[in-house]
Amino acid sequence: MTAVTSARLKKHSRVAPVRAYYTLDGQFTSMPWNTSSAIYFNNMSILNAAGIDTPPATWAEIDAACEAIMALEDHPEFCWTFPNHGWFVEQWVAQQNEAFANNGNGRDARATEVTINTPAAQALMSFLDEQAAKGYLYYSGAQGGNSWGTVDQAFSTQQVAMAAYSSSDTAVYTQVGVDNGFEVVASFLPYNQETGWTGNLIGGASLWLTAGLSPEVEDGALSFLLYMIQPENAASWHQVTGYIAITGAANELLEGEGWFETNPNFRVAADQLAQSTVTPATSGALVGAFPSIRNVVTQAVDTVLLTDQPVADVLAAAQAEANQILADYNALAAAE
Repeated sequence: MTAVTSARLKKHSRVAPVRAYYTLDGQFTSMPWNTSSAIYFNNMSILNAAGIDTPPATWAEIDAACEAIMALEDHPEFCWTFPNHGWFVEQWVAQQNEAFANNGNGRDARATEVTINTPAAQALMSFLDEQAAKGYLYYSGAQGGNSWGTVDQAFSTQQVAMAAYSSSDTAVYTQVGVDNGFEVVASFLPYNQETGWTGNLIGGASLWLTAGLSPEVEDGALSFLLYMIQPENAASWHQVTGYIAITGAANELLEGEGWFETNPNFRVAADQLAQSTVTPATSGALVGAFPSIRNVVTQAVDTVLLTDQPVADVLAAAQAEANQILADYNALAAAE
């Protein structure tokens, strides 16, 4: 992408962590029109019945809330759940300001090592393991993309009271409550109270302009990108999904219409990112063969929750496997 194009697009990015994720060597590399974050959806009808007025903000508060919820006479089968996808592990690790890879999370130089077996990851896996052992955490055994649907079903049928999920489905999860007679309140993704909260990563998708286009083609492609993020278009896409409206103009339009005042769940993801501190950890990792490495992390969660293997051993094995994948990728890249 040219410097002129980068400058024209950069001014539209509203949330600093979004801009940081797509910035490399000082250049804004693409247009993130489709941005999300991992947040928490709460069935307040169940929480209120258990004497809880505010969604949990930390892991300790999840545990305390679950103790009260599961003490109800008509308690749900489980207390909470999340999709077993590597992205959520990355979120919870980044909250603790721990990078996923070396060399500044792959942003100062090419990543040559992923750091899966770390204090932050061990704390997370131990917490998840303890929650499952107490009967609080629902884990269906589905992994990766297949696990999203099991969370949808568990939350909509009130098999669980709370769920970590992508803000991309804020509209769906809010409407699920309306359709089934319970109140849904979105909140920040709970964090490890022992380390504090630095911030969260982004999710979603981005639109890219490749190098070497003719001036006419680049201008046409750029016009399309700018069309996609026009205030009315960006605001409408946010309203029907929950993806963050990342331009100032789109948010001014939504604020002016009173959208966030009457639909507070839709504000949560943007507020979470806006309040995040931009660090190498919260900017997200740049790692070769990332989808394959995420699968290794997903499998590690599965192993921790379904076997008695020690967390440190599982993470050590996962790190070794992931680093072999990365080494193979880097070797191929160097040979090209």
